[in-house]
Amino acid sequence: MRLQTNTAVSDGQSASHTEGQLVAEGVYGAEAIEAACRWVCPTEDLRRDLVRAMLRDFVVGCEVRATLPAGPRLFASNHQVASDVGYFAALMSGLSRQLCDIVTWDAHYDLDSSQINRALYTYPDGPERTVATTLRQRMVNQQEPRDMVGVARAIGRRLSEEDHSFACVCVHGETDRHEGQEMRGIGAPFLDLALENDIPITPARFNWGLPDENEGRLMWSKNLAPLYFVTGAAIEPSDLSGLSRVAQRNMVAEAINALAVPRPESHFDDARTREDRVRWLATNAGMGLTKAILCDGLFTTPPEMLTDEGRKFLHLASIPGAGDAERAGGFFYRLCRWLSDGFGSSRIPTLTKVYPHLQSVA
Repeated sequence: MRLQTNTAVSDGQSASHTEGQLVAEGVYGAEAIEAACRWVCPTEDLRRDLVRAMLRDFVVGCEVRATLPAGPRLFASNHQVASDVGYFAALMSGLSRQLCDIVTWDAHYDLDSSQINRALYTYPDGPERTVATTLRQRMVNQQEPRDMVGVARAIGRRLSEEDHSFACVCVHGETDRHEGQEMRGIGAPFLDLALENDIPITPARFNWGLPDENEGRLMWSKNLAPLYFVTGAAIEPSDLSGLSRVAQRNMVAEAINALAVPRPESHFDDARTREDRVRWLATNAGMGLTKAILCDGLFTTPPEMLTDEGRKFLHLASIPGAGDAERAGGFFYRLCRWLSDGFGSSRIPTLTKVYPHLQSVA
């Protein structure tokens, strides 16, 4: 796979909200994903470590088939697992150096996922750009169609009233049940959003996360395997105007469905080692799967790649009782306590055998 790194993505905290850059055609791999992470998460804290680990472990690449100019756009995609839109939004926002609204269904989040979302998006008030202001989540209740209309209108107001542009508004259809499932289109409120604000709709497709047969809705990809994203040529508002609503939906759906990429035969088998390790951690540390995924991501990151907070978390996780007094207050320590709850003293020696980085910071 040809890798193309967008070296213009910087690590600057002071990057202007109005800055933007095109995303050229190519396949973006690990280096570009790391650069995107640094822009999306400008503050060097545990949040950057978490986002980096999630993108590293759950995104194998992003193929851009048509250059994406800077400026507002609406990405319309299929939807494979609960977290895929967040990964894609972070990558597109970081590559283009523009802000992003993520529209997602609230029903997809379990308790642990809601907790980590609050962790990532809770910041003290301040003028600095953070991951919370870069990726703005908008939750929609699927049982209340008026919610979708309200969210679309709110985004439209921001586009017309504010002086900065968005990398994307990410919206998706019903959750896929198997790989290659065809999409039926996006909701009418978001078609109206694009038409009324003269925003191109860029089709995107998430691939390689689901089995070939229907196994029901999955919270995480099968075997925790990474996903492969593809974006296509933009559909201009002029292409949609004058068509019936059904024809508009079909045009968007067909563009998304055309971006399916066959999954490598060994893809799920290649991911099994990590899945076994994560499930072992969940069992031995007495935590849910979401927490285990997050902790595994931090535990397998070389300490020199982590921020100071990330290394401190490894230290707190590796020594029973370390920092208990400090953990009582402060957001960082509350996040650490939530993540590492269940790391009893009898389990630490076993953990360090599986995760040698814990031993190096103990």
